[in-house]
Amino acid sequence: MRGRTTWVLKRAVSEPLLPLTAFAAILLATTTLVSLSIYISSVVDVGVRWSVTHADGADTSAEVSTWIKGATFPQADAAVRAQAAESFGRFRPEIVSSVTSSAFHGEDGVRLFFTTRSDLERRAKLVQGRWAGPGAGPLQATLAQDSAQRLGVRAGQELTVRRGETGPPTTVLVTGVFATPDDLYPRLDPARSSLMLSQESFMARFTDQMLGSWYVMPDLSGVSTGDLAGLAAAAARLPDQLKARPACADCAVREELSAYLGQLDRSALVGQSTMLVPVLQLLILAGYSLMLTARMLADRRRMEVALLRARGAGMGGLVSLSLTEALLIALPSVLIAPFVAPHVLNGVSGLLWAQAGAVRVPAAPEPVTFAIAALAALAGAALLAASAVRSARRTYVEEQAARGRGDRRGVLARAGGDLALLVVAALAVWQLTRYGSPVTATTGGVLGIDPMLVTGPALALLSGGMLGMRLVPWTSRIVSALTSRRTTLAPALGAWQVSRRPLRYVGPALLLTMAVAIGVLSITTTTTWESSQRDQAGHRVGADLRISPVLDQGEVGGLGAGRVYARLPGVRAVSPAFRDSVAIGAGSAQLLALDADRLAEVMNLREDLSATPLADLASALKAGRPSLGSVPIPGTPSVLSLPLRTQAPAPLDAAILLTDADGVRWRLGLTDRGSGDERHLVADLASPRAGRGRSPTRWRCAASPSARRARPSCSAR
Repeated sequence: MRGRTTWVLKRAVSEPLLPLTAFAAILLATTTLVSLSIYISSVVDVGVRWSVTHADGADTSAEVSTWIKGATFPQADAAVRAQAAESFGRFRPEIVSSVTSSAFHGEDGVRLFFTTRSDLERRAKLVQGRWAGPGAGPLQATLAQDSAQRLGVRAGQELTVRRGETGPPTTVLVTGVFATPDDLYPRLDPARSSLMLSQESFMARFTDQMLGSWYVMPDLSGVSTGDLAGLAAAAARLPDQLKARPACADCAVREELSAYLGQLDRSALVGQSTMLVPVLQLLILAGYSLMLTARMLADRRRMEVALLRARGAGMGGLVSLSLTEALLIALPSVLIAPFVAPHVLNGVSGLLWAQAGAVRVPAAPEPVTFAIAALAALAGAALLAASAVRSARRTYVEEQAARGRGDRRGVLARAGGDLALLVVAALAVWQLTRYGSPVTATTGGVLGIDPMLVTGPALALLSGGMLGMRLVPWTSRIVSALTSRRTTLAPALGAWQVSRRPLRYVGPALLLTMAVAIGVLSITTTTTWESSQRDQAGHRVGADLRISPVLDQGEVGGLGAGRVYARLPGVRAVSPAFRDSVAIGAGSAQLLALDADRLAEVMNLREDLSATPLADLASALKAGRPSLGSVPIPGTPSVLSLPLRTQAPAPLDAAILLTDADGVRWRLGLTDRGSGDERHLVADLASPRAGRGRSPTRWRCAASPSARRARPSCSAR
């Protein structure tokens, strides 16, 4: 073995150009394959992490709720935390516990609730006072900003509340006011005024039945594509596992995490399969270039091998020499490619045209990259050895004869393999266009990548090139016959050479053709994908920009918000929109309401999606719009007081419907105050307002059935 290796090395040193060319081809193919495998894994993982990071909290958590008492809360809390840690393991779930009391009533009849929440002091920000804690004297509580504004209290003031209407009074000291961040989950109910207590004070004060809730949120910041299926299964098993614990036998679990992760897993699988299509095409291109290099090396060594056979060398020895040389050329790529590939990806990601798709690649190679490099290098070595062994089967006399006139067609073409490959490729492409994706369901209902579908475009590329090779001999003979009658020498000589040995010249031409085809296909795919993304975004948004404000968080979430948005730079038209799901028979549909007067100005509708122009559609909507009466509100009042004449018992359930200049409507509840002839329905106009000085311009009364029987007389002041 040592002598054979030494002889191979000496031969390579004496003629280094061809072995170095073969080594460069294998190294390029191996590095490309390793780089693409790293890129596919990294880009899909980046997409998965981005999705879970920006997902709604309800999609990435599980809610556990049950009725508890003060004495049973520690056992239920421990059971939920233990099961969550067992189910999600290394993903270290964060658990937010919340317990809410029954309803209390304030001095003005406002419903209040006492609540304790485990993450409040860590997530919220104090804007007044201090956090509530246990202590002597009045019960200490903190309030959210919107609740403090609604109740008209500040830090340091006291409230008197009663359980029910006849319960004993309880004095509550408001020690502080806090603001909640936009990403807080679960969000505090904006329609409920909650007095937030410390857990110690809450459990000491309330011992009757209360509603306890736990929100289990696994840490998905480090999740990868391979973790999705296991996490989805763990989330799906969580309800049954919790009910198996005695302390949580009556727990109700509402979780959308398993469905969300399952959908994300399917999306990741589709993304991987989509990227496999161009990867396989590049593999064919790399494999064919390596075959050409192997053929060049075998042609160069053909006479040498024939002389060895003439001097008594057997096939076993020649095969051993070929394998040794191929392995010595290919094996260094196994050690080089995994270290070069990350630098190649970083270099490509740093280019100006690729910065938008840059992903983070691992600095150190992983074991799987060495395995991929080893497979690619062994495949390259097998191609090199196969070409050398095939040429070694000829005798010296046969080699001399073959040098004069080469084969006109390859082995696969002579056997009709190119035609069979064309049939398989056509079938695969037809099925791919039918299914729309290489991801299909198996007989067991499990999604997976169909090998035939994912290889369809690559097979079509290869079969098309091989069919082109069939035409080269015929075409070259025709061209040779035509050029031989002319007086110029160069065309005739060139056509004669190609007609005598077509396989030698058709290989590089086919390689170039496939490279150009892959480039054109990549450009077409990129253009089509970008157009598809723009169309999808336009269809989902419906306009140049859609704003969905969080109504309990802001200055631009209520009435008058349209005027705020209209003053932004570059905004030409603004229209309010309302979206909801409606039931139609056994199914459901999305209801979208827009201002028909401005529909043609703001809505984007592709011309091929409707035979009727958008302006005509808007005119039809305006023609069928009913007229709603309204009473204008003068000035910019902050309170509406409506005198009430009725014999109905208090409190009266009533509301008004406010409308701003853009047509946005807001149903606002009325508070029944006073008694006898002094009763009034009072509306606080500050709560739905989008900002100072932007009050609604019109309003009308909308009362409940009990209020309609009372027939109130409404007037503004």
